[in-house]
Amino acid sequence: MKSINVEINGNFSALSFDFKHEFDSGITTLLGHIGSGKSTIVDSISGFNRQLKSIVNINGNVFDFHIPSKINLRPISVMFQDTRLIPHMNVKENISFALKKSKIKKTNSESLDLEHIIQSLGIKEFLNKFPDQLSGGQKQLVNLCRTLAIKSDFIILDEPMSSLDIKNKATVLSLLKEINKKYEIPILIISHSVEEIAQISDNVIILEEGKIVTCGKLSQIFLEKEFTNIFGKFESSSILEGVIFEKNSSLNITKILISGFEIVLPGDFKKIGEKIRVRIRARDILISKNINSDSITENQLFGNVEKIKGEDDTAFSELIIKIGNSQDFQLLLIRITKYQLEKLKIKKDDKIYILFKSTSFDRQAII
Repeated sequence: MKSINVEINGNFSALSFDFKHEFDSGITTLLGHIGSGKSTIVDSISGFNRQLKSIVNINGNVFDFHIPSKINLRPISVMFQDTRLIPHMNVKENISFALKKSKIKKTNSESLDLEHIIQSLGIKEFLNKFPDQLSGGQKQLVNLCRTLAIKSDFIILDEPMSSLDIKNKATVLSLLKEINKKYEIPILIISHSVEEIAQISDNVIILEEGKIVTCGKLSQIFLEKEFTNIFGKFESSSILEGVIFEKNSSLNITKILISGFEIVLPGDFKKIGEKIRVRIRARDILISKNINSDSITENQLFGNVEKIKGEDDTAFSELIIKIGNSQDFQLLLIRITKYQLEKLKIKKDDKIYILFKSTSFDRQAII
């Protein structure tokens, strides 16, 4: 398992930074409002920012901001927001140049399969084209390919899918998951897309004015107010994990088990026995204190009220419901009106029945 510890302190661009984090081998998303310091964190980790006090420890190799060392010695591969492709080189030459310049990196990781990356990203057909012959999305795919091809112990991607359409985003997300799982290389992503975060992240760090305000596992962070403060109450949601146990091609549905409950998804996803992650918005869920056998909703489960969160100056409250048994439980966020809360006389520890249509699932966040 890779060991990566980062400490960043000091003042820069009107912000006071105090960032300390240990990255695990999964995929982490760095999240925050515009101007919160995300790109500066990336610059400091990669060695481009020399004004902040930064110490980066990668597998016992320490890179200190005040010790002169070439940036390209760091076993880090970074994709910045601007493509930085060399204009007088074609795509193939741009990739080869990056590989050549990075050979001096001392890494513990094995090289990724470049041909597989090129094929997966669909850029083989324009390897001989020059940057000015490519669209913005194509340039971004080439930049990503170049970044992934560089041998490294830590991959950092700053808004890697901002210029891509839905189809190409899905391709990139799948490839990044595959690389992280196969090679166990930690990946840090900056993203402002809740769908991307829901699909790919294992962990989330929320940054505010150069400081970590909260961090943790994806499913937990989605329930916290710091996450809602960035995306708004409209996007309040839960991430649930399950296992596929049945498919019906004639009806085009996939059935999964989530904490012992049978859930129907519209569409064909993965294979039987594989794990799957889904996102459902808090506003799309109905609740009752009684079981409803006549409901038109396909999915019905139950749980106990773990927490009730009222909102000042609004008509709404949020419930956190614990579903499943003590060994296999998950938390579900539900947004209801205070009128409904009072009408149903809901209290902490009450048993609640939960209903939602299969169409409520965010299809972009099913992986």
